[in-house]
Amino acid sequence: MDLDLAAVESFLILVEAKHYRRAAERLHMTSSALTKRIQRLEQQLGVTLVERSTAGVLGLTDAGERFAQSADDLLAHARNLQRITHAQGGRSALTLAVPAGAGRVAPQILAGFEAISASLGAMHPGIDLKNVEVPFDRIATDLLDRAVDVALSPAPSQHPRIESVRLAPIHRLGLVAASHPLAGAGSVPVEEFSRLPMLVNSALAAEWMSPWCLGDVRDRAHARLVEIPATDVAAIARFLGSGTAVTVIPRVLAGQLPPYLRAIELENVPLAWFYADLRRGEYRLPLSSVIGMMQSFFAAAEGSAAASA
Repeated sequence: MDLDLAAVESFLILVEAKHYRRAAERLHMTSSALTKRIQRLEQQLGVTLVERSTAGVLGLTDAGERFAQSADDLLAHARNLQRITHAQGGRSALTLAVPAGAGRVAPQILAGFEAISASLGAMHPGIDLKNVEVPFDRIATDLLDRAVDVALSPAPSQHPRIESVRLAPIHRLGLVAASHPLAGAGSVPVEEFSRLPMLVNSALAAEWMSPWCLGDVRDRAHARLVEIPATDVAAIARFLGSGTAVTVIPRVLAGQLPPYLRAIELENVPLAWFYADLRRGEYRLPLSSVIGMMQSFFAAAEGSAAASA
């Protein structure tokens, strides 16, 4: 029997939420897509698991109740088999996701993560760490689909199956085109900067976008937001360099900016934080080591950036 493990996980979220729409929102999918996923699971099992009212409220059949009680153990067993299967020649791999385009705009970040990969191999023989660049809108999905094991994030995830571990503070700078009227300014009050037209992609999770459009400084409803579809760092840089809108970046990324961009100090901007996201319940030792090294790396990078500011 072919059993869709993603559907099993979705079923457990549905059981917890007790409502299709709420479960679909937590899974970042439509109610219709969730319904089809549950129906596919029912077809694979050959039983009816859920009852749905016109109001979208969930009820479980007797078979659904029994399956819900055993599904957690099923998933844990499947994950263990996956780790064993993926180990090759006595080695296993972990994958770290960083925002796509970071290597072109901030190569020092990827260089630091390559150093982490080397250190992990020395600390945990037989464990390899692979760094991959992932578009913003796919980071959480790839994590939940097990395409990656840990992801760098600028905010704690609100997804119930993702655990966020705080890494290091983000000291934010304003970022403008070299032709922007503020390009030569030494510093700007953050309240003034937040009133400028600011880049945003509303298709991304609100908590993910908030640090980059100063959502913690002023109400987003009163912001002058410029919608862009960009889902990688390099595309944002190109868009910024050709217009009058602005954005915000971590100070640790400001050392090797393209010549068409300028960073500006923001006065009284509150701290934000980098986080490491991982699947809830999978905080095993090698991942703990990776996260510890990421914390050390960003602390050192921030110190270096502050010294050269």
